[in-house]
Amino acid sequence: MNRKLLLMNIVFPALAAGFIGEPVYADRKEAVREEADLQEIVLQADTLFDGTKLYTGGGPYAVRIGSKGKITQAGLATQVSTKGAKVKYYAGGTILPTFIDAHTHHLLNGVPALRLLEHGVTTARDLGSPEPIKAAATGKTFELRQFMSGPILSKAGGYPNNVFPGAGLDIKNADDAKAVVDRLVAEGASVISVSLEGGGEAGSPWMKHDPVPANGWPVLSGEELDAIVGEAHSKGDKVAAYIGDQTGA
Repeated sequence: MNRKLLLMNIVFPALAAGFIGEPVYADRKEAVREEADLQEIVLQADTLFDGTKLYTGGGPYAVRIGSKGKITQAGLATQVSTKGAKVKYYAGGTILPTFIDAHTHHLLNGVPALRLLEHGVTTARDLGSPEPIKAAATGKTFELRQFMSGPILSKAGGYPNNVFPGAGLDIKNADDAKAVVDRLVAEGASVISVSLEGGGEAGSPWMKHDPVPANGWPVLSGEELDAIVGEAHSKGDKVAAYIGDQTGA
């Protein structure tokens, strides 16, 4: 097992992400963790950020991680017990919570789950990828926590398919919208993405790809959007919108 990645995954406490529904984890075989991985660990560094306050100077600071991967102590290194634990000191380092990336396309772009973990991201919300919805797996006993929408729901000729082919799914009408949401949730979608992007915003990078027609890009109707939101909420999923101007709002 990659010891460095395991430390990153359990030492930095992940911020709560329950506001976007239940996460979906990559399928994996159960594996027995090595005895060494269950040892308590004390990490020490010159700076500590607990999610709200930065502690620097007067250190070093430390966190103690119990055998179940939970932080049991945090504070000045002199106040954190090292008895029975493996101690690691990172000179010039910072101990901080893991990162939540609330807008990725790691599935569409084939970014390995391990790549995100290596950069301190332990929760990723993918807001646009082709079907079937399938989480990226590490192949390890630890996994990236993932929220996934599958395709972005939009209108024919609109964003994102007019700029990023394959990232969107065209909605025909309100009934079709409900059926699509049902299918995506059944596939594992834990959030639904919709496009209310009419185009034309100055400086937006996607405007370099496709000229905006005189009346803007087609977007979902109010009836279709109501159907999507209502069906998603009935399934326990929330809806995230791609939006760039007051017209879309």
